[in-house]
Amino acid sequence: MHPGAFAGYGAQGWGTGAPYAVPGPLGWQPPPGPPTRWNGFAITSFVLGIIGGACLLWIGAIGFGIAALREVKRRNERGRGLAIAGIALGGVWAVVMAVAMVFVLVAAGHDFPATDDGSGYGSGSYSDGRNAFELLSGDCFVKPAGSGTEGVVDVRTVDCAEPHYGEVFGQADSDAKSYPGKAALIADATKGCNDSLAEFAPDGWKLPVDAEVHFFYPDQHSWDLQAAYPHSTCFLTDTTGHMTGSLQQNLAAFDADQRTYLGAEHHVDQAFVVQPDAKPTDAPAAYRAWADTLAGGVNQEIDELTTHTWGGVASQPVRDLVDELRKSLPHLAAAKGAKDAKTLQHELAAAEEYLGYDRPKAVRAALQLGTDDSRVNGSDGSDGTRTTSPAPVLAPGTGRRAAVRI
Repeated sequence: MHPGAFAGYGAQGWGTGAPYAVPGPLGWQPPPGPPTRWNGFAITSFVLGIIGGACLLWIGAIGFGIAALREVKRRNERGRGLAIAGIALGGVWAVVMAVAMVFVLVAAGHDFPATDDGSGYGSGSYSDGRNAFELLSGDCFVKPAGSGTEGVVDVRTVDCAEPHYGEVFGQADSDAKSYPGKAALIADATKGCNDSLAEFAPDGWKLPVDAEVHFFYPDQHSWDLQAAYPHSTCFLTDTTGHMTGSLQQNLAAFDADQRTYLGAEHHVDQAFVVQPDAKPTDAPAAYRAWADTLAGGVNQEIDELTTHTWGGVASQPVRDLVDELRKSLPHLAAAKGAKDAKTLQHELAAAEEYLGYDRPKAVRAALQLGTDDSRVNGSDGSDGTRTTSPAPVLAPGTGRRAAVRI
């Protein structure tokens, strides 16, 4: 019997009377029997409601559930409960997906740079702030209130004439095709920031004694968001508190002799920057390789100093410096080929005796460059060396730690 068909009536012909004496009111039908068949839309709604998180199937759960409620009544089918359950499950999935989307949008709008411990910068953001990786050279910024040492979101830029926490001086690029990990990013940022600083403030000895190099480097999430241009943001900060005024130096204010010397000196500075973090006894292979790198920097400095024509009072101090640099090379070669840690340490220490501050300081004085190296271990600048041990910890010519980072 098709649902809705008339039941219990005999066939009627034209002109014949009804077989029943009391046919009832016009349009009346006897009540249908109990439903026996399940509605397909109701079953579909319930199934989609259960797996609604996949491919937005919760939308179908709600749609099929509404359709099922209409049909089960009209067709006298089973499944009203399943349809209601499907609609309810679809609604739950809709709420879950909406909350998840909010979190995704919030995360996408905040690029979290990774930080290292003990650097004095932390989490927090300003609603009117700028992303740490969008900062440009010359930008000055302040710390968010209550920041610790975790990842930062945004920083608020201010005029450099106002008290500020840091001044951006450049960016350190990464050539890696995929996220290289924390250690590789720090190594790239250490080297890249040192190069950028040489352009931003060529005469590192004229920077404040308490100035330090820090940088923001990306974590995996930040790296993915940077995509086409992954980089770290380099900045200078003052360990004593707020800075006031810009630390940028005008490269045009340096004459040819000054620029030549500063460029030559930078090669050795850069070699010291990439020195291994461990002690020579703990990482002899790394220090043998570093001795070769340092020798390369020394040779580059010698080459640039000897091919330039020096006049006036700088001529003799430059020759004296070149003689000292050349004396370090045999010891660096011996360190590179050292078979044991004791020889390695001995040769590195001997080389460093010729990589001191006295000769560079004399050249700087003749060229009217900065001569204040008292920041190195709090010394008075006399008889100082560019390092304190065979495991160098200071970037020569700056007195700052080679790998200070945020």
